[in-house]
Amino acid sequence: MTKSQRMKPVLKIAEAREETAAKELGVAQRHLDEQKTRLNELYEYRKEYLQQTDVVGGKGISVARYVHIQRFLNNLNIAIEQQQQMVEQAVRLCEERQRYWQEAHTKSQSLDRVVQHYARQELH
Repeated sequence: MTKSQRMKPVLKIAEAREETAAKELGVAQRHLDEQKTRLNELYEYRKEYLQQTDVVGGKGISVARYVHIQRFLNNLNIAIEQQQQMVEQAVRLCEERQRYWQEAHTKSQSLDRVVQHYARQELH
């Protein structure tokens, strides 16, 4: 058995790892996109709610309604902070998956070059 033939199973394993890493990166990227979308939706909802309360507030509101609005905005701000943390976690996961894929890709390419080199040597 030639060197290139002996290296092909190793190359196949490296390529499979690279493919798995690419899939995991894709999943992480989609998760990040979802988290960013949710965060943007919360920001947009808060903006719309504040605009509506400005309109209602211009007509005068009761103290109870004002307290309710402030409590709701406080809860909404907490939800936004929590979602920001979710986005940050998703970014870190994406970066980790990116590094893992890059390492797997580099290793796969290196092994492919080695196999090609051995195959060329065997031809000569």
